[in-house]
Amino acid sequence: MDKQIANTVLLIEPLNFGFNNESAQYNFLQQQAGISNQEISALARTELCCIAAALRAKGVNVILVQDDEFQKTPSSVFVASWISFHEDSRIVAYPIACENRKSERRGDILSIIVDNDFPVYDIVDISTYENEGKFLHGTESVVFDRVNKVAYTAISPVSDASVFSELSAKYGYFPISFSAALDHEGERRPVFSTNLVLSIADRYAIVCLESISNREERGFVRKVLVDGGKRIVEITQEQALKFVGSAIQLQKVNGEKLLLMSEGAYTALSGVQIETLRSFNEILTVDIPIMEQVGGASIGSVVASVFLPK
Repeated sequence: MDKQIANTVLLIEPLNFGFNNESAQYNFLQQQAGISNQEISALARTELCCIAAALRAKGVNVILVQDDEFQKTPSSVFVASWISFHEDSRIVAYPIACENRKSERRGDILSIIVDNDFPVYDIVDISTYENEGKFLHGTESVVFDRVNKVAYTAISPVSDASVFSELSAKYGYFPISFSAALDHEGERRPVFSTNLVLSIADRYAIVCLESISNREERGFVRKVLVDGGKRIVEITQEQALKFVGSAIQLQKVNGEKLLLMSEGAYTALSGVQIETLRSFNEILTVDIPIMEQVGGASIGSVVASVFLPK
């Protein structure tokens, strides 16, 4: 049986992190920082290294790969956009919307994974959908309930319904797509990443149900989660905008579980929500304000869980 949480993660240490003008066309959470590009890049690198150190200190295996200095990729730290790892020893390479992100897909990263004793038997390459103007941004776009074999996506310009359906069929997942939007600066803005509003752990799910515009879709998502044995930890739109939905549950090598989230996301939680989450696992927080402000994304985009068997 597939497992829901991994004890190994892949992280990319950024060397050229910065405001990505291309992704800003759909990611309304990106903001300029008002400091130099060099300072932004250095701060992001420090934040990523702090994530790696915090996870290692807790007993999570970390595969840390340095960015390609010559590619000048501003968003490479968000590795979950283009790759996912699966227990059948396959990986998926995803179609990315931004032209300046395509070079993030590096063959040497796969060699490093193999060098860490993880066999890769096949690559499910759906990145060619880029040629048709169809995109699916990895586990930002697709949230997998691996145990119950259900996949979720919020349809958006970077989460194409047909690509999502094909991927779900390849892996034998029941696909659930829905429309979602968040109130932001006086406008109702379509959700561009599913992991803004949904995170699935082994025994619970963090979900912003009020973001799902259609009442029937909302009720169906709730029902499938509950029927799959998940305790609903419901969050507000305001909390989703603070990246609470971008938290990710991981496993230590000793089998204990933890929930990794940003410090900003943690401070947005209520006391009751914190108590509920702590009843399931330890909460580990890391402070990543530059990644969240300039990149418009958080932990669920930075951390790629490695489910490959050893």
